[in-house]
Amino acid sequence: MAILKEPGIYIAPRLKEGIGMAFLEQMAMGKCVVAHGDATMDEYIVDGKTGIIVNMRAPRRISKEEIDLVRSHMQNAAKEMHLCWLADEERLLSFFSQMECQPTLQSPWGIRSIFWFVLYWIEGFFMYVSQTVKARFK
Repeated sequence: MAILKEPGIYIAPRLKEGIGMAFLEQMAMGKCVVAHGDATMDEYIVDGKTGIIVNMRAPRRISKEEIDLVRSHMQNAAKEMHLCWLADEERLLSFFSQMECQPTLQSPWGIRSIFWFVLYWIEGFFMYVSQTVKARFK
């Protein structure tokens, strides 16, 4: 973490990432995160505002001005993201406390729901088999 604190920029080294924590930690520290546009990171990064989205297969030059602009936005963005997190946390806690108060909630899984789920699964299975057979005989 000490090494990552020094520069004002973090380059995410992947083309794909599930929900990595490294780039979120860097954003929270006010860093400019540079990430590939075909990854989960582009769901969190607003290009030019909270980071820079690039195509790693066709990289481009990034100016110091772009980095400084993003870094200037990051303190406010981190505060806004934290406030959203707190609001979501409050909603989740409220939801769970309501669940505890209402132990008699009925399950939404009735016979009809189970029937449709099984029918949907069978349809998917037959579609998979038909596509496999077609691919083999082409």
